[in-house]
Amino acid sequence: MTATQIQFRRGSAAQMATFTGAVGEVVVDTTNNRVVVQDGATAGGWPSEIAARTAISDANYTVKNTDRTIAYTAISAARTVQLLAAASYPTGARLLIVDESQAASASRTITPVPAGSDTINKASTAPPTGIVSVPGGSVALESDGASNWTVVAPNLASGVSSLNALTGAIGVSYPIGTAGSNVVAVAPWACGRLAYVSATQIKLSPHDGDLIRIAGVDYQIPSGGVTAANTSVYVNGTAGQNLAASTLYYVYLFNNSGTLTVNFSTTGHLTDATAGNVGTEIESGNNACTLIGMVYTNASSQFGGAALVASWFSRQNKAVSGTVSNFTTTATTRTTIASNVVQFLAWSDDAIFVSIDCIPYNSVSGDYGQLYVLDQNANEYFQFTSLAANININPYYQLVPTSAFAEGLVSLALAALSQASGNTFAVANCGMYAMART
Repeated sequence: MTATQIQFRRGSAAQMATFTGAVGEVVVDTTNNRVVVQDGATAGGWPSEIAARTAISDANYTVKNTDRTIAYTAISAARTVQLLAAASYPTGARLLIVDESQAASASRTITPVPAGSDTINKASTAPPTGIVSVPGGSVALESDGASNWTVVAPNLASGVSSLNALTGAIGVSYPIGTAGSNVVAVAPWACGRLAYVSATQIKLSPHDGDLIRIAGVDYQIPSGGVTAANTSVYVNGTAGQNLAASTLYYVYLFNNSGTLTVNFSTTGHLTDATAGNVGTEIESGNNACTLIGMVYTNASSQFGGAALVASWFSRQNKAVSGTVSNFTTTATTRTTIASNVVQFLAWSDDAIFVSIDCIPYNSVSGDYGQLYVLDQNANEYFQFTSLAANININPYYQLVPTSAFAEGLVSLALAALSQASGNTFAVANCGMYAMART
């Protein structure tokens, strides 16, 4: 028996894309090793069902009839995928649009757009289930070969509130679960705690849960936490910067192309009122950055200890203390004896406990001295009057109201005066203590 070898016309994928063959002609795509059926009219013909993946880097895209997967490898803004006319796409073939960059979000969406008078799910625009709006999200559409595309694999997390809105079997995973026919949250939000690790590192760790909301999208804090150094970090939105010395920074978290990253900023915070992100504390004017804490650097541009790192979530009591050398004064006006006795950070809604413990003495019977606790702006926290001679204050406590200080660094000083010029007011064994919930 004699064998007959048949060899079809052939060419690369680039050549195939511009070739229009006769009706029923079969040619071979040598790049993708597949046959392509020609119809006498369509450039590129109709390739056999071997998935054709097209990688797109941060740009809008127009679909070709040979496309089967549109893979976004980078995205920094909302992007559109212009669909081919449904009549020009293989009937029943599925087109997958996927965010491989893990950077899609409520503000960085990937939206399919129908051609001309075509529709998606019989509507002129894509439904929420047909828009990629979460990291790693995807959506699949199928052409009816005429004028409509149907969303056959919806992006569940992008806005489906009821399982009744879907057909076929679906699966959901943490932090999403089901209650009857509804998709519900099964994990707590606004979790984590920012803490001091060392003079050159801080870390946001899971605490009371592991979810945090950024720009309307909920992310899991990694089990190992998110760390940040004092050098080569994002400062005011710019990468590769070093922290300055003796500076207050608010600490924000943002999604950096799929990686949760810290941004140190000198810009304050406010409560977001944007739909989908309502109630989230954000950098003022930028809801892509969610507040997680604040830090105050020391003179060496490093982190100054646990009291100078404050967490916005999961706050805990932090106690600081300092001592003042024995002193005397005959001044009849308030005089600062010691500055920066204790330093710590406080939020505007915190209440601070402050105490002093010392042995005051007045040289003249009937005269008295006064002790004052001041902040770095000379605002008076409280005063204590010593009437008797040689009496131990054991100790004296004061709850300082939130209106007494500004948010940020609190640096307490000790001041004193003598009521009369002939009296010497002396203080020994003086200690100052403060506690704030940060």
